[in-house]
Amino acid sequence: MAANFRGQVLQKAVENLEKELDDISSKSFSDSFIFRVPHHLRQVNARVFEPQIFSIGPYHCDKDHLKAMKIHKVRYLRNFLQRTATPLETYVAASISMEESARNCYAEAVNMSSGEFVAMMVLDGLFIIELMIYKFGSAPFWREENDIFKQKLNLTILAQDLLLLENQLPFFVLDEFLSITEIRDRLYFVLKIFDFFSTMLPNLYLEITLPLVVDDIKHLLAMVHDNGLVSTEASNYHEPPVADVNLEFILSATELSARGIQFKKDDVALLSDCGIIQNWLGTHEEVANMFNNIDDYVHLSADFYYSSIISRVNDYCDRRWNLLKLRLRHKYFHTPWDWVLMSIFAATILLFLSLVQSIFSVLAYFK
Repeated sequence: MAANFRGQVLQKAVENLEKELDDISSKSFSDSFIFRVPHHLRQVNARVFEPQIFSIGPYHCDKDHLKAMKIHKVRYLRNFLQRTATPLETYVAASISMEESARNCYAEAVNMSSGEFVAMMVLDGLFIIELMIYKFGSAPFWREENDIFKQKLNLTILAQDLLLLENQLPFFVLDEFLSITEIRDRLYFVLKIFDFFSTMLPNLYLEITLPLVVDDIKHLLAMVHDNGLVSTEASNYHEPPVADVNLEFILSATELSARGIQFKKDDVALLSDCGIIQNWLGTHEEVANMFNNIDDYVHLSADFYYSSIISRVNDYCDRRWNLLKLRLRHKYFHTPWDWVLMSIFAATILLFLSLVQSIFSVLAYFK
């Protein structure tokens, strides 16, 4: 009886392992380029890695808070089909032929039936094309009633959702759908995408790197990443990377202030007020927590863009005279006026002592 039980366990274990082997053999992991955010990064703030209003692709399509917006994608699908006069079956058939390749683009197994996956590709893909080409920038687009995008705030949130790592659709799906429509200019489509993101996210600077090879585009996020630029103002201050700099994170804004680098408010509030950062997370506390924890999960390379600035800030903070001067100031003079008044007082004392010395010198001369 014991031998029979062991035999059953052995058979079950072999079956489970063989299934795992079959699953991994059927998937080409080398083709995967749409990943989940690693767990250790998600621990910082899981909410920022998930779409707020619209899901694209399979990873978040079943989230309850995103289902309410599906009706808008269906409305865009209807408008697209009416405008192009191309049967829905044409796009479904194209999606069926792309299903296996599209599934392999996702690093994580997609637990959707073929019908569900194909329908998702058509709905999400044509929604993006309708948004970028036909809706965005046209006057009727802004005047449509019952359209969630009537408010620009929602467009900004949508733009952020479309650039999330886990909220992507393979670009070749969009490209295939585009080839079915009367618009066959791929560069035109890419320019419309750039125009959309540049308008909705004004601090995002994009410039197409020519020659543009559309076949090399993996998804919308990759396109923006590969063609994103640092702002003109920031690039004017760029210095060559410092090869041997210690790329440990520099002190906080408050600590830098204590060492003479002038800040006057709480770190996050100050940096937001100065336009250095934009707070899309919510409260100042959430942003502060992100910065406090980010050094546990982010590793800088030797050619880090701001390495020269870090080097100069650290050198300044390490100078003993600066540190001694600031300690004296913060210990005895808590406000700038204290420092000014003390300086005036010290100057007055020196003047008085000089006067006394002069008087005694004169008296000694006459004696």
